[in-house]
Amino acid sequence: MTEQPDNTNTYQCAECGLHFHDEAVALQCASWCKEYKSCNLDITKLSVERTTSI
Repeated sequence: MTEQPDNTNTYQCAECGLHFHDEAVALQCASWCKEYKSCNLDITKLSVERTTSI
């Protein structure tokens, strides 16, 4: 788990490094990444990186 500057807890995928607000989704992402050596678009659309503006 990593702490964001705005004090919200996020969970990082151990395989691809994306961050999620939900630990279960981060674990699901890591499982998918490890098994298929790719990212799942349905999972990545839930990432903090996808939902925050750059």
